[in-house]
Amino acid sequence: MVTVCVLAWGTRLSGYLLMRILKTGTDERFDDKKRGFSLEFAAFWVFQAMWVVAVSSPVIAVNSQCQISNEMAPLGPRDWVGFAIFAAGLLMETVADQQKFSFRNNPSNKGKWCQVGLWRYSRHPNYFAEIVLWWAMYGICIQAFWDTSLYATVVGPIFITLREWHAQIPHASCQCLPTTHPTTHQSSHPCVLPLDASS
Repeated sequence: MVTVCVLAWGTRLSGYLLMRILKTGTDERFDDKKRGFSLEFAAFWVFQAMWVVAVSSPVIAVNSQCQISNEMAPLGPRDWVGFAIFAAGLLMETVADQQKFSFRNNPSNKGKWCQVGLWRYSRHPNYFAEIVLWWAMYGICIQAFWDTSLYATVVGPIFITLREWHAQIPHASCQCLPTTHPTTHQSSHPCVLPLDASS
């Protein structure tokens, strides 16, 4: 079940990135990087591989334990709560990405910060959702087997939390900073936690 969840997450992300590239004709993740055989380009992909392994480490550990013990851990009420939180995070991330994509592809919104839908409540609702769904996945996995190796995989959600806060968010903020009154917007909208800015 946890593997199905990760496959759903990966399929959603891959599909979104492909759609964005087909629509815009470019991938902004590579705009500031040298192409071809360069250390910078190689480092990008090595980091991506490390990120995938670290984040999915709880799922890898659970699958390994299932193979070793030759049994599947039964699902309980807390597991289903975890799956519900994961699904909510995945849905929130999907909606947030689509809302921002539609907003940025409207020429009249050039130079403006997306404040529609979920983006009204947070400057980065997609990153908030990403953090939530991976912590939910970790919570599900540690209940599968009482094994210290599973608790050690807390590095996964910690890694994604630090990555979003200290790498993704500053990068996205620089790219999307509105040209008009950026400080007013930033001071009136929470960075990650979805709260009503008008309250």
